[in-house]
Amino acid sequence: WLLALVLLASLAALGYRQGVIRVAFSVIGIFAALWLAGPFAVIARKGLVAAGVKHLTLLWLLAPFVVFVVVLTIFKIIGLVAHQRVALYYKYKAPGLRAARWERLHMRLGLCLGLVNATVYLVLISVVIYALSYWTVQMATSDQDGRGMRILNRMGWDLQRTGMAKAAEAIDPMPAVYYEVADLAGLIYHPP
Repeated sequence: WLLALVLLASLAALGYRQGVIRVAFSVIGIFAALWLAGPFAVIARKGLVAAGVKHLTLLWLLAPFVVFVVVLTIFKIIGLVAHQRVALYYKYKAPGLRAARWERLHMRLGLCLGLVNATVYLVLISVVIYALSYWTVQMATSDQDGRGMRILNRMGWDLQRTGMAKAAEAIDPMPAVYYEVADLAGLIYHPP
């Protein structure tokens, strides 16, 4: 819940500060980036290989993330340009009362869309934690595990306790074979 509170509070405040136009482009950018991350991951993998990344797991994880960040950045730049044009209009051409009403509406709707933005990020982070912790929980021994693995296991268990695992499962893009192999590896690693 701490992650949820931090995301909701920070992105709501950021949405209030940035305004509705920039945050709306950010929300649309998140969905467009998710939609394009899979198809363009092949191109990103080739670019990462050319950059010197050779580890297969790292390529598999980084390629969609790179596409996500690039597409989201493009949408944020477009949102910034649109915001600047609208701000210039209301600053120099709109009457004072109309500009004040727009500014109030702009900030308050930005806060609301900031909360939507935080919710989408929370679900996406939950999906990543769920997919990675499914493996690490299967392979956990005890106190011999590294700190990173213990933290990831803890976050995976917290997803189960809070019920966010259900939301993560609902939109999880991983095939069923991924989890079946993790179960099989867990049975081999910890025989009953």
